[in-house]
Amino acid sequence: MLFRSPTRAYTKHPEFGAVIQDPDICFGCGYCTWVCPYNAPQLDPVAGQVEKCNMCVDRLEVGLKPACVSACVGNALDFGVVENTPQGREQIDTQIPGFPDPNISKPNIRFQQTKSMPRELSRTDSMPVKYKKDDSLGHYTPQVDRKQGVEKHWNLARLSSGENPLVLFTLAVQAALGLFASITIGHWLNIEAMLSIKASAFYLPIMFLVLSMTGFGLLMSVTHVGKPWRFYRGFNNWRHSPVSREGLGVFLFMSFLSLHIACLLPSHPWLLKNLATFESLMAVPHLKSWLTLIANSALVLALISGGVGLYYMYKCYRIPARPFWDHWSTATHFIGNGLSIGGILFAFISLGISLFSQELSASALNSNYQSILISSALIIGAGILLESIGLWRQANNFKKVDNEGAVSHYIQTTTFGYTYGLRNALLLVNGLLIGLLLTPALPAVADLPQIGRAHV
Repeated sequence: MLFRSPTRAYTKHPEFGAVIQDPDICFGCGYCTWVCPYNAPQLDPVAGQVEKCNMCVDRLEVGLKPACVSACVGNALDFGVVENTPQGREQIDTQIPGFPDPNISKPNIRFQQTKSMPRELSRTDSMPVKYKKDDSLGHYTPQVDRKQGVEKHWNLARLSSGENPLVLFTLAVQAALGLFASITIGHWLNIEAMLSIKASAFYLPIMFLVLSMTGFGLLMSVTHVGKPWRFYRGFNNWRHSPVSREGLGVFLFMSFLSLHIACLLPSHPWLLKNLATFESLMAVPHLKSWLTLIANSALVLALISGGVGLYYMYKCYRIPARPFWDHWSTATHFIGNGLSIGGILFAFISLGISLFSQELSASALNSNYQSILISSALIIGAGILLESIGLWRQANNFKKVDNEGAVSHYIQTTTFGYTYGLRNALLLVNGLLIGLLLTPALPAVADLPQIGRAHV
């Protein structure tokens, strides 16, 4: 948690080992509340910052014990050097039922037991978890407690939460990267539909759309934090924090894409036709060559930066304290979403451009439609297939393990069972539709690069 904090608001006391959070540095992103397995940090939505217990270090420094230890009437808590505590107790453990795996954070907490516990324990709250003693491991392991049965529900209202701006950020950036990568890589592969877009006057407006979607996503991420005006603190820990690296990658993507657009603007047909300044500017010797070189270099750097941002977006969710997220399928979800939504956007934009184009003959227009549909179907189909594989493997894995991830999967298939089923059904139906669309066009799919070269 210390290294993952994007603002470096956390430090560890060198003498007492207390994890101390500085609310003045914190800008209220709440990421530490995800990462901490003990749920110790709590976000104050009014103050816009996170607060947590600091083990009363001000009392420790003057020789007093933490306030909770002094106030506990049952003497259930104690504080001292681990090697000297407990005194006269035979039973001591670093892990008891209901507490997270100590391997996650290596805590200094020690639990003293004076009485033997039953082999199976249930929770008193509503969480469907029970703990069963594993003799081979020597401690209790969490298991799914199906006390809520297997009845399915929709619970659509519960899908909305304070994390909605973060959801919009994730989807907007993934869609923008998917659209950008599809056009850029497709152009490098000489695919006709991508070549047509890149050569048309609509290429720059599409890049503006990609830039706007990414900017909207970043705006949503800023409004998500408790202190939006302190958003720059999110870059404080780019050397260690995946949150900082994610933001830096997306910011660099926008910067290089803006440079790419700026270098192509002077040679845009509409500007050359309507503004004499640009026409005289492009007449400067070697200027067009230099602008093209910078634009192409910025394009490559934008693609790399976007990939870095997407990778660290994935790393943000690989949290040991959240086993349902801590799975490789998170990567397939993110990449699959980007390809699917990006492919849909590409299809609508390209078909719209072709529909209103007055330069193409009827036969050329039909050929262009076919190329667009095939290219879009391949992109969307790849996204659906990738996400489906990830969901299938994730569901299978959590059916076979005993941990909190399996509990989350049980909640997903019961509390949100109908919603979960609808999502899977839509993926299947859309995948079949894409397959039906591509089946008659398989020969054309194999010839896509040749089609592109012939078009050039």
